[in-house]
Amino acid sequence: MNIDRNEFWNNKVSWKENGDTVLDGRCVRIKGAHYLVAPENERGMRGFGGAIFKIRWTSGPFEGEEVVTTNLWHQGTIPSDYAERLSDNAEWVKGEPIGGSYAFLTQRV
Repeated sequence: MNIDRNEFWNNKVSWKENGDTVLDGRCVRIKGAHYLVAPENERGMRGFGGAIFKIRWTSGPFEGEEVVTTNLWHQGTIPSDYAERLSDNAEWVKGEPIGGSYAFLTQRV
């Protein structure tokens, strides 16, 4: 399936307008990048190879909620012409590593 750039990012805008959800996943936008938190009970491949992430939503329908996930999918850096419509809605929760390692250096205190 080959979709163009605008169709791809317009889909992400529609997910935001649908409560930051798509199917069983929740949308996360951190530092100008778009991610999808997929269900933990999914079988098969896992986002980032199953690395552990802790995320806190800072706005939107999940504001104040935190999640620990091993199924986070990176969907790309949000283009500048979509940045206003797809503003950040979450942050990495920093602190002690879960399971002994961090997926990103930015998760360190």
